[in-house]
Amino acid sequence: MIVEERRMILEKNPHRVPLKPIPFFPNHALTELALALFFIGGIFVLAALSPHGLGAAADPLVTPEHIKPEWYFLWMFEILKLVPSKLAGILIVLAIFVALILVPWLDRQPSRRFADRKVAFAVLAGIIILCAILSYLTIY
Repeated sequence: MIVEERRMILEKNPHRVPLKPIPFFPNHALTELALALFFIGGIFVLAALSPHGLGAAADPLVTPEHIKPEWYFLWMFEILKLVPSKLAGILIVLAIFVALILVPWLDRQPSRRFADRKVAFAVLAGIIILCAILSYLTIY
């Protein structure tokens, strides 16, 4: 009797899609929570079984000479090295960002083509070239 009912259900439902939808909460949410806790527990067990040291303690009074920032901060680092006053270097970086923010309001062309927006394109190209040159100077 049960086999016959199952065969009839499978004939009506060949892709084996559940006839009743399974609710997300609590069924699926609890399954995901259990899996997340299992994997987090596994990470904790691995960390407890094979701890890895951090190396020598840092000396806050001595800065190593080989320290370089990430690639996207290289141009800012070079500006701070070139300008004698640190406040002036920070103001130059701030002025570059303000220029990028103000470009849409300074160049009020209705067209969106680069050929029609000469001021915006010139400012953008100038800042990109400046950042590229300063980043190159920092690396080499």
